[in-house]
Amino acid sequence: MKLAITGSRSIQDCAQLLEELERLSITELIHGGAAGVDRLAAAWAISKAIKVTEIKPDYR
Repeated sequence: MKLAITGSRSIQDCAQLLEELERLSITELIHGGAAGVDRLAAAWAISKAIKVTEIKPDYR
């Protein structure tokens, strides 16, 4: 499944996020590139050889 993830820039429970990601059958992780949840999830996906797509917000 493709998973789009967003979240806090100051995540408090990294272990819980990683446990939840492990439970899913993710084929692609999509995130916005922000510090915190986005980057943590992206690093996890890269370590698992899961495709990662970063879509930065357009604030115009």
